[in-house]
Amino acid sequence: MGRGQNFQPHCRIQFRRDGCGSTFRLQKLLLTHRRKAHSGEPPLACADCGKLFNHKHHLMTHRRVHTGERPFPCPDCDKRFTQKHHLMTHRRGHSGDRPFPCPQCGKAFKDRAGLLMHQVVHTGARPFACQRCSKIFSHKHHLVIHQRVHTGEKPFACEVCRKRFTQKHHLLSHARIHTGERPYCCEACPRSFKDRITLKLHVRLHTGEKPFGCARCGARFRLRKALLAHHRTHDVLGADPLPLAGDPASVAAAQRATPAPRQELAGDPPPGVHRAAPPGQHGAPHGQSLPADPPAGPHAAGPAPAPPGPPRNLFPPASPGIGLARPIG
Repeated sequence: MGRGQNFQPHCRIQFRRDGCGSTFRLQKLLLTHRRKAHSGEPPLACADCGKLFNHKHHLMTHRRVHTGERPFPCPDCDKRFTQKHHLMTHRRGHSGDRPFPCPQCGKAFKDRAGLLMHQVVHTGARPFACQRCSKIFSHKHHLVIHQRVHTGEKPFACEVCRKRFTQKHHLLSHARIHTGERPYCCEACPRSFKDRITLKLHVRLHTGEKPFGCARCGARFRLRKALLAHHRTHDVLGADPLPLAGDPASVAAAQRATPAPRQELAGDPPPGVHRAAPPGQHGAPHGQSLPADPPAGPHAAGPAPAPPGPPRNLFPPASPGIGLARPIG
């Protein structure tokens, strides 16, 4: 019988520490507890930064941050890693293996950390708040990155031009300007790009995807900046500012700013027809409306209609509500 045939993935063996009653699911957790609570041994300190560790191998792994050692190379590309499980997670990017599905929506991830970060989308939890601007975040490292906006800290410097960045992946993307590296290749054409975002925008040329829609006329665009440029065409025509698609607050503001349709009043002329001014008057003063036309009937004012039979009047009188015309005699 093989070694792994009797493995029970949900079996939880408890390890008990005699004397204090603590129990642990994994033996390594018991060993950590013994060192911290019962051995009396001082923790291990990093000689470079003073960070403390309970196990020697944790300290050795941490030391690679200072030495730059990366003993685990990827056989599929030239990347190297400080820890073996980081390499295993990276290789799933080449194989497409995503063994951690979300139980709510089914979206799968290549590591547990990615799944945990995603699940915040369903819970809506944002427990990390900025003390300076009260902006809230779902993850602590997002808050740390945001705080650099206030402090001005840019801890990542380019070794070639010394330009500095707030985030490491911004530095990596920038460094490809100097190296000429373009690792993100389009599967539909020979083009390649230096970052994943640019590739994503390019792929929309092939798929026809246009995720940005105009809330006023329905036109759709591949890029957000193209939608914003389109909004300006409405502004030139004197329209109200357009809401951004997908922004409920912006859409609601636009609806409040849209004037209500004009109510039709009794006696108004049909659309597109202007009421003529009474004799001797060349229009009503500005801001005032002209009086309604007199009702049609046997006592209605105006010239008599032309008698039947020839000769016929070539210019019959206008219908009531449009204006009266004099026949040519």
